[in-house]
Amino acid sequence: MDTPIIVAIVGAAAAIVGGIENETRRLQLIREHAVQQISEFYAPLSALIEQLNATANICDGIEGPDRQSPELAKLIYADSFGPAHEEILAILKNKIHLAEGRQVPESFIDYLHHYRAQRTQVMLEKAGLSVTVKDPGLTRMSGTIFPST
Repeated sequence: MDTPIIVAIVGAAAAIVGGIENETRRLQLIREHAVQQISEFYAPLSALIEQLNATANICDGIEGPDRQSPELAKLIYADSFGPAHEEILAILKNKIHLAEGRQVPESFIDYLHHYRAQRTQVMLEKAGLSVTVKDPGLTRMSGTIFPST
């Protein structure tokens, strides 16, 4: 075989192997990013949202004369809703870069409005005010944190 042909074959083989290695590395990076998204962002958010939903379901099942008492609402918020919301907020602040897409999903913005409304309600009650804060975020929330496919 002629030397130029051998050089061309070796060059082509090296290019193919290099291309395969680049593609393998690219796929590995995509996989690592997906694992990080799930383990550090979507799974913790999903678990906390399920915790909030479970607490809300338990609250719906409370019976008795104190069912509507402000004291009960304060206890449940302090024990369950408040801490879960604080964890969700920390994840959103520190891991939002792991969310799918380039824009912050509208459901996250709705959640932040809901969180802020609840925090404002608690603050005003602590100040001794008897008011109700409207929660537009709750009515707009889509019910999912996961991107549509």
